Amino acid sequence: MKTLRRIAIRSGERGLAEERLSMLASESLARWADTTPMISTNIKSSHFKIENLFKSIFSDIPNTSIVLNDTSVIIQHDDATNQDAASIEITETANIYKITYWDGYSLAEEEDSDNLVKSLKIFKRFSKKLAKNLIRFNKNS
Repeated sequence: MKTLRRIAIRSGERGLAEERLSMLASESLARWADTTPMISTNIKSSHFKIENLFKSIFSDIPNTSIVLNDTSVIIQHDDATNQDAASIEITETANIYKITYWDGYSLAEEEDSDNLVKSLKIFKRFSKKLAKNLIRFNKNS
């Protein structure tokens, strides 16, 4: 408390309030320094994030489904007329993530990464691409 009063005398009451906020932030950081934050380290721990991505992108697109496994996630278009329907898949093998995009007709893309965050960004990009193609296809048929 003596430190706060000394600072307040130098910078006035306004400085005291700002310094209290700064000290509270420092105390909060110090309190959390010993804890490990909850971060996604594999596909299984990212299921919630991936499921929310699916809900946000594919909520208005009919006949799409998601399959969540411990080491893979598949988003697919459920099309009875196409047995090799459009899909996106992310699989984890020995900390290497493989992201595969198939448009259902002729275009296939595949990317590998050893970084989960980067892999999820690629998966999100492919998901948006799939959604765009499904919307375009559904309007034409």
